[in-house]
Amino acid sequence: MEETEGQVLAGIPMNALALNLTRSTIRMQHTQTWRIDKSNRVHDLVICLTGSAQYEIEGETVSMVPGCAMLLNAETRFVGYSTSVEPYTGIAQHFTLDLFGRLDLMGQMQLKRAVALSRWDMLEKVVRHYRETAPPYSTTLQQHHVFMFLLTEFIEQAFAGGASSRSAMSPTPINCLWRSWLRQARLLRIRSASISSARCWTPRRTIWTISSASSAGESAGRPTSFKSLSAWSGPWAFSPAAAP
Repeated sequence: MEETEGQVLAGIPMNALALNLTRSTIRMQHTQTWRIDKSNRVHDLVICLTGSAQYEIEGETVSMVPGCAMLLNAETRFVGYSTSVEPYTGIAQHFTLDLFGRLDLMGQMQLKRAVALSRWDMLEKVVRHYRETAPPYSTTLQQHHVFMFLLTEFIEQAFAGGASSRSAMSPTPINCLWRSWLRQARLLRIRSASISSARCWTPRRTIWTISSASSAGESAGRPTSFKSLSAWSGPWAFSPAAAP
């Protein structure tokens, strides 16, 4: 597979990714006294439009100014506070991004915590539109498409193993993701096969035949013995008495 420079996700089929916006967009509008200390169960992408703020995340300090985008990973505690007189505004979107419905794609990549978006002259208009049109209590189809565009822009710049920092022999981002997913899929297949083998049993059918009396003193047609005939229908089949 050829690597397309500058396109980290270029080799992933469109229908392989599942983006889920887990809540309505947070339209940030924070004053100088704003402060937060929390963690989220899902990923959170924050983009600053005006003002400034500072975040402390796992011993790292991140400064947010207009044009900066920051990823807060799921289950990661962070502390943030405003650092400007001007209101700190922007968007914060909670989301998940799964590969083939099984793998957390964001958790498989080494990404910088925050970046200054390089095409901010154009992206600022997109972020403002996204913020202004976001419903207060729901998400829309349009939002999913616009946010996927913004998230892709962030990933392209934040990917820690970009093309400029890799040698010609180093693995491409998409190949690393595929290998990680294949390892997960192989483990799932092995686990599934083990469970199926343990549960896949077919009880044999038992057919009872009646032998008529033949000796003196027994009336004709009176049953004297029973004989079972077993019909096995699979290699794991065993008698009903031994079935779980």
